Amino acid sequence: MTNRFTFLLFALLITLFSCGNEPAKTTQTTDANSALTASYAALASDYCACSADLVALNKKAKHLAAHPDEIKNTDEMSELLLQSEQLSQKQITCQNALEEKYKTKIADNAAVLSAIKMACPDLAEFIENAKKTEE
Repeated sequence: MTNRFTFLLFALLITLFSCGNEPAKTTQTTDANSALTASYAALASDYCACSADLVALNKKAKHLAAHPDEIKNTDEMSELLLQSEQLSQKQITCQNALEEKYKTKIADNAAVLSAIKMACPDLAEFIENAKKTEE
C-alpha cells in the first residue's frame, strides 16, 4: 500500500509540475505573437504614412479617369504623371528603408499585408491592384 501511495503521489506531482509549466509556455508564445503583431502594426503604420501622398494622387487619377470632363487641360495630366513618378520613387525609397528596419519584405508577407489592410485600406487596395497589373 505504501508503494502504491508513493507512486500515486509521484504521478500527481509530475502532473502538477508539467501543468504548472504549460501556462508559462503559452504565455511566452502569446507574448512572442503579440510582439510580432505589434511589429507588423508598426510597420503598416509607417508604410501608410510614407505612401499617403501616392495613394491620394492615385485616387485623384482614378477619379479623373472616370470623369474625363473634369480634366482642365493636357498640362494637368502631364503634371499628374510627373507627380506620380516622383512620389513612386519616394515611396520605393521609404519601402526599402522600412523593409530593412523591420527585416521583412512587405509585399511577400501576408501578415504585414493584413496589418496594412487594417491600418489603411486604400493603400492595401493600391498594393493589390499593383500586384494584379504585374501578373
